[in-house]
Amino acid sequence: MKYKLTTYKTLTGNKEILELTEDAYGQWIIYQNKKPKFHVNCFDFKNESNQILNSLLLSQQKTIKEILSSINKKNNTNLSIEKAPMLEIKVDSKLKELNLEPLPLEWVS
Repeated sequence: MKYKLTTYKTLTGNKEILELTEDAYGQWIIYQNKKPKFHVNCFDFKNESNQILNSLLLSQQKTIKEILSSINKKNNTNLSIEKAPMLEIKVDSKLKELNLEPLPLEWVS
């Protein structure tokens, strides 16, 4: 899948953020240890992990940050969603082809 890799110049140096090419409701790029690792799409019902996340988000009214926090505590992981810095200057943006997997099923079960 194609993603947009954007480089920002910040007060502390350059920061690269991998983003979806379009704004998409119910989709996130999940970072593990500050590196893009997973792509969550709550409306991709072909994957059981995404189905469980959809249920947690919609029926249990949890936020994606609450779910990631719970996964981090339970599995001793470092998952996060990276955002563009508050004070930034966009330096470069390019498309990058990556194969990001959904979150592992055992983490969301």
